[in-house]
Amino acid sequence: MRIPNRFLMVLSLAMIFLFFSSCQKQKPKEKTTSQSIKVKDFLGREVVLSKKPLRIVSLAPNVTELIYALGAEENLIGVSRFCNYPPQAKEKPQLAGFSDSEVNLEAIVSVQPDLVIATPTRITPLVGKFENLDIPFYAFSPENILDLLGGIKQLGVLLRHESQADSLINRLKREISEMQQARSHFSARSVFLEISATPLTTATNLSFVGQILMIAGGLNISGDLKGEYPQVNPEFILENDPETIIIAHPETTIEEIKARPGWSQLQAVKNGRICVDLNQDVIFRAGPRLSQGITEFYRCLYPNFYTPSDSTQ
Repeated sequence: MRIPNRFLMVLSLAMIFLFFSSCQKQKPKEKTTSQSIKVKDFLGREVVLSKKPLRIVSLAPNVTELIYALGAEENLIGVSRFCNYPPQAKEKPQLAGFSDSEVNLEAIVSVQPDLVIATPTRITPLVGKFENLDIPFYAFSPENILDLLGGIKQLGVLLRHESQADSLINRLKREISEMQQARSHFSARSVFLEISATPLTTATNLSFVGQILMIAGGLNISGDLKGEYPQVNPEFILENDPETIIIAHPETTIEEIKARPGWSQLQAVKNGRICVDLNQDVIFRAGPRLSQGITEFYRCLYPNFYTPSDSTQ
């Protein structure tokens, strides 16, 4: 039996807030001595640091944002060229690009890091190389909000910024609760979220971006499909007739959406509810700007009610 999207939306949000109520009580593995710490990363690998890391390389934009949010930016000695926030991050030495082939391993070794943090989907083939070089490597790849909060907790322990991590988790909890309350008097709106046009790809309620869409009030027509980022047929969108279409990639325009066979009959197209001008960084990066990502979706879903004062800073 297929579970209705609305039920999944309520259930998923309930799980998120249940985690909020207990996340401060959850601790990664405690320090093995007064100096060393041992945790498991998102690949299930055991990462051991004998002392506080003072030379950190971040190869992922969301990780870089979190390092700044935790107040450890003075120890950040290298980033990827996609690490563009906060603006000061662009002044750090750029040691990698997007793919494995764009990682300058020699340059990373030359700066003598005592911790490298990256996302395993992009960097997994290099994990073994860092291990062979005896460079501690932490894989940070949260797939949903629960993962993000748990990962922040672990980063706080690894970087010896535990109080800052707790404060950040509390801030994210407060912001989401406030935004949920502010939006509660609006009805959820059915929405199709397009991640890619070729192939036609969307996001489900299991994904990070799908969960922040739910918090913003989106009733995702693809929410209960299998996986996190499934491919769908155009007929699926025509059958579900969403009230809003959100294009979360730069390859498609409103005119192209209108020209797709049959799409001119969708209520989202008829009513001009096609949103294309999102800040993709804040909706896809599982990091400290979570509430800004929610606000991006909110203004797409409720443009007549959106004002700049609604945005949580």
